[in-house]
Amino acid sequence: MRALENAIIRLLRTRPFYGQLLLQVRKTPLSTPRHAAGVTFKDGVPTIMVHTERFEALLPVEQEVLLLHLIT
Repeated sequence: MRALENAIIRLLRTRPFYGQLLLQVRKTPLSTPRHAAGVTFKDGVPTIMVHTERFEALLPVEQEVLLLHLIT
């Protein structure tokens, strides 16, 4: 999940609103390698699920764009 943390830090520098929003969202590992990441609601709480290996395989800019896509 270090790659996710790094992507959020980069977004805090370039797009602080979305970076702060991502800091408030619950993060959990995604076990199936079908997607790099997804978003859902668990117990009424927005949750980003990340498949670590697939997410790390993306370029840093792709990671940021994926996170922005998930939250907008």
